[in-house]
Amino acid sequence: MTVNPEIAKTIRVQLSAVLFRLRMPAATLAEFGAGKRLEVDLAPGQAPIVRLMVGGNLVALAAVTERDDQLVARVIRVNPDPAENPSDQWNLVADPAE
Repeated sequence: MTVNPEIAKTIRVQLSAVLFRLRMPAATLAEFGAGKRLEVDLAPGQAPIVRLMVGGNLVALAAVTERDDQLVARVIRVNPDPAENPSDQWNLVADPAE
């Protein structure tokens, strides 16, 4: 679908950056509290991936990096296959202090 650039300039959308979606048993969620952490399981040099969503639809994938002491999301794929699941990078871990 092609959108007229002049019309596109007047349309406002809400963009959400979804860091992860994770399926887990409800009992695990019920145990959440202060100190619980979700850690990303990445290869060295790999950045966490966020899903950029508009109206509940996946529009792009972006890599989260740090630049000038700020987090930025750099778009790496536009209109990706919705079956792509970057959330498998995340693991629930117990705080070692527990």
